[in-house]
Amino acid sequence: YVPNWVRTTKYTAASFVPKNLYEQFRRVANIYFLFIVVLQVIPQVAQGNPFMSAFALCFILFITMVKDGYEDMKRHASDKELNSSQTERIGGNKWTNVNIGLVKEVGFFAKLFGNKSSNNGNDGDNNVAAAAARSSISYGAAHPMGSNVTNSGQVIGGSRALSKVHRQMSVETDEIHLTSLDHSSRQQQQHPRDMLRRMTFSNDESVNIGSSPQWMPVTWADVQVGDLLFLRSHDPIPADVAILATSEQDGTCFVETKQLDGETNLKPREALSNTRHLTSPDALREARFYLDSEAPNPSLYTYKGRLTVLNSDGSSTVEPVSINNMILRGCVLRNTEWIVALVVFTGIDTKIMLNAGETPSKRSRLEPKTNASYYIYGTIYNEKQYNVAFTIFLTFWTSLIVFQNIVPISLYVSIEIVKSIQAFFIHQDINMYYAPLDRRCIPRSWGLSDDLGQVEYIFSDKTGTLTQNIMEFRQCSIRGSVYGEVFFEAEQLEAEAESRKLSSINNNGSEKRVFEDAKREMISEMNLTFNNSYFLEDDCTFVDGKLYRDLRSEGSSKSRAIVEFFTILAVCHTVMAEYPNPDNSNIVTYQAQSPDEAALVSTARNVGFVFKGREGDVLNVEFLGQRQSFTLLHVLEFTSARKRMSVVVSKPDGQRVLFSKGADSIMYPRLRHGQDSLVNTTATHLEEFASSGLRTLVVGYRLVSDDEYSSWSVEFQNACSSLDDRDSLVDAAAEKIEHSLTLVGGTAIEDSLQEGVPESIAQLAMAGIKIWVLTGDKVETAINIGFSCRLLRDDMRLIIVAGKEPEHIRSQLKDALECFIQRSRDPSTANVRTAIGHQGLDDHPQHEDNDMPNALVIDGETLKYALDSELKALLLEVAKSCASVLCCRVSPLQKAQVVALVKDNLGALCLAIGDGANDVSMIQEADIGVGISGEEGLQAVMASDYAIARFRFLQRLLLVHGRWSYIRIANMILIFFYKNIVWTCAMFWFQIYTGFSLPLLYDYAFIMLYNLAFTAFPIIVLGVFDQDVSADVSMAVPQLFLRGLKNKDFTWWHFWLHVADALYQSAVCFFVPMFAYISTSSHWSGRDDLSLDEVGTVIASCIVIVVNTYVSVNSKNWTWMMPTVVALSIIVFFLFTVVYAQLTISGVYGVETMMFTTPIYYLVVFTTLFACLLPRMLFKYAKQTFLPNDNDLVRE
Repeated sequence: YVPNWVRTTKYTAASFVPKNLYEQFRRVANIYFLFIVVLQVIPQVAQGNPFMSAFALCFILFITMVKDGYEDMKRHASDKELNSSQTERIGGNKWTNVNIGLVKEVGFFAKLFGNKSSNNGNDGDNNVAAAAARSSISYGAAHPMGSNVTNSGQVIGGSRALSKVHRQMSVETDEIHLTSLDHSSRQQQQHPRDMLRRMTFSNDESVNIGSSPQWMPVTWADVQVGDLLFLRSHDPIPADVAILATSEQDGTCFVETKQLDGETNLKPREALSNTRHLTSPDALREARFYLDSEAPNPSLYTYKGRLTVLNSDGSSTVEPVSINNMILRGCVLRNTEWIVALVVFTGIDTKIMLNAGETPSKRSRLEPKTNASYYIYGTIYNEKQYNVAFTIFLTFWTSLIVFQNIVPISLYVSIEIVKSIQAFFIHQDINMYYAPLDRRCIPRSWGLSDDLGQVEYIFSDKTGTLTQNIMEFRQCSIRGSVYGEVFFEAEQLEAEAESRKLSSINNNGSEKRVFEDAKREMISEMNLTFNNSYFLEDDCTFVDGKLYRDLRSEGSSKSRAIVEFFTILAVCHTVMAEYPNPDNSNIVTYQAQSPDEAALVSTARNVGFVFKGREGDVLNVEFLGQRQSFTLLHVLEFTSARKRMSVVVSKPDGQRVLFSKGADSIMYPRLRHGQDSLVNTTATHLEEFASSGLRTLVVGYRLVSDDEYSSWSVEFQNACSSLDDRDSLVDAAAEKIEHSLTLVGGTAIEDSLQEGVPESIAQLAMAGIKIWVLTGDKVETAINIGFSCRLLRDDMRLIIVAGKEPEHIRSQLKDALECFIQRSRDPSTANVRTAIGHQGLDDHPQHEDNDMPNALVIDGETLKYALDSELKALLLEVAKSCASVLCCRVSPLQKAQVVALVKDNLGALCLAIGDGANDVSMIQEADIGVGISGEEGLQAVMASDYAIARFRFLQRLLLVHGRWSYIRIANMILIFFYKNIVWTCAMFWFQIYTGFSLPLLYDYAFIMLYNLAFTAFPIIVLGVFDQDVSADVSMAVPQLFLRGLKNKDFTWWHFWLHVADALYQSAVCFFVPMFAYISTSSHWSGRDDLSLDEVGTVIASCIVIVVNTYVSVNSKNWTWMMPTVVALSIIVFFLFTVVYAQLTISGVYGVETMMFTTPIYYLVVFTTLFACLLPRMLFKYAKQTFLPNDNDLVRE
């Protein structure tokens, strides 16, 4: 078994240098320059100083190493702190965990190079056994060690619980087979007689630590599989553990999973029923059991195991172990005094570590085009040299050295610096700071900032992303009657009167009234019925006085139906009751695994059906002031596949009953026959609820006979105990009891939109971005939310595709393509606004504007067939012609498939945004993933490239920072290549005078520092601070985003324009100084003006001045920073020249005297500068005057 120490770092001290160098030399440019350094060492082809060439490459590698090392050091410090954390386990000189011999020792090279790959040998069956010697003493109820606690709180009791782990793996196939071991063989192997000697338990607080087993502090890194741990409230969990016992009599405990999945609500967990009595060391001595476990896997929400208890009479008792009996590493124990737990998985086998896989590698869209530019420049260079020097082999290699700057090695580092600073500015943007959660925008992938400015498609989740994921119970349908009034503020009523009418249900037909007035009326009616001391006015979202008037009609069908309805809501759940105020036991709040479930139970409490808490398997409730209790027999949990949740309980009169709630599409087929009228009425009500944007559920029940329950419970228990295919067996068993339900009614819960969502979606749509919403809601709910958030508009043609047969779906898609989309392209054809579905085409089409945009609505069942290879091309053809797309009832896998469909087939840059674990696959599939830190946890955030707190911040992230970054990076790359062509081609012109013998025009020091010091900083400033318009203008005019979406700032036209400009300026920078100095004969000092050192340095100075000034000319935002950096860069060149020329070993010794003391030098500099920049300035003036783009017009 793997040890429990974990490492999230990328490097170790020994592997850092070789591994980092390996990663850096995966870049072609670094290999190229390493090859140049090697060539420099060969005397026959060497040009200049090889050490200077090596210095430039080493400097680039060193800077990248420092950045990578700094990031990894922070991870190393976090790992060290975590591995050194303390916990408690049974230990001492007489305690032995026999699993230690099975724990894999970490070898020298594994420690040296930090191998953190998953252990392949872990595949198989973990059989974790804990056994103990036989002894028994009494113990205190408040603490597992009774009175054996020192003043410092340390437990000093002894224990003889041994653990033995055995694993078998089939080698016949590639699959892992979970194989149970023979019982007698296991006993003989794992519990040898010499290990079962008795241990004494001392009540003496001063007992020597080494004389008796006891709870001893140990670091997390030393925890082993099979250890028995003692964990207190607020302790973090060091490994994946099975709960043996807790401080609560019913064996329950509560954990916080915020560090695991980000969810802040507490989760209930239960100790194994056959080990709940093991609350003292002596009880642990008596215990003999083992645990058959599934192989390690990354599923956070499932676990399959089987506990076998060895009884004293030789028999055994088997108990299933599920995720509800496990606490995973990363969780924190809450609201529970202590637990005793058995370690099952450690280290990289724990689920949190298995989920910590590397994020898919994502590259900026500009990077491949930058690589293409490298190849083109290399081709230009090679053609120039190959035709002239083909017959001279050595000349070819010499030319590689002379013209090496055609490929700018520093471009990589400059872009990394620029994107890192851009990421910092994104993080610091106060306009994307969300004060209630104290969260800023967090860039997790720094290299994608320019891609934010090229997004063409946005794929968004709905619940928690567009909505708040704060559920409020609004309405319900009970046996054909609707309860619950809908209320709007005054401004909402006014807006509703001027816009589309939302379908809603008003119980008494009266006008919508002020919410507070209706609540006071309901409270009055409630007080006439009974005294509800548990009513929380601040938590009241459901109001209707009619409910209590019907409830007071004793013996009526409506009264019975209301009692049945709210009984189901109060009992059919897995919530945890809390009493936040110790002085007032009437204040009951609830912790639930989903906001929907908490809303249902809270509403039942306010109505008068109070769930007070759970004691073991007993559910304590108080209905209309009368205390009752239900015995919980079984929980059939909700899953994304089942889409329903049921409980089997025993009523106070002993009658067993099944309560169930779930999605209408799942529940209707499971209703008993003879309820058609009620089903139709309820379905109509639920459709109206959904049309108002409310989330709906159907509730029902059935009585279970004793004979049926007896046979079914055995089958269900066997299914839960199975290690092989447990989920399907449990689902099959559940199907046998979840049928013939009596329909009671349906619920309607509101999940309101986040602030600013409609405005953000409207602005993003104006920017040309197509928005797809992928949700699990039903079609009616999704459409209504679509209108509310402005994803759908009244001027859109709504195309609904729904079917259950591939051919039917094909015909619908073809009809949509032919009738609507192709007609909209033909101005002579009238358009219709209709829906394609089970009813076919609208028989009465409305003639509307030909330019009407389309919106597609498709459900998950239809999408299942539409994503097949035969139909996906047709689906894509329809979808890409729509401005908005709504995919309803989709699974997490379907979300990722939809993103892949667009990304792989259209080549469009896709962004996915979500807030829950079900959005992770979609986020990772997209080019850019954005996670929202909301109510559903942080799993989406952890898998994302950018993390924001609210959807509205996406507008600023794209329209401001994304657009700026794209323009800056595009301009920066083009200018970077421009300045290198100017520098290199000047050397090419020089070869005309040398017969292409390839001497160096500049001193080698200038060649090495040209990109590193003389011209680097103005371009970095341009890439970091340049902006064509302000942030406010970018937000106000979203159409400016279209240039990035269509990639108009980094085209081949721009590329060849900069190449032509660079070739022209290189000729000017070479020939003007050359001709000027040819016309002079001598210097006043007596030295020859035509020395190569002086002319080369003059040309170099002209190029440095020209290219730095060129950068400032191309800046769209002229501030003090740009001229300052340009001036400093030029000054650095001259200072270096002066200092370097003083060295006798330099190639330009004394050249500063020849340059700076003659008037012709200054004339040459100004003439060159003017001649180089004048054409560029005239071109920019003409373009902005006669052919302005949108940016130019907005700037003016």
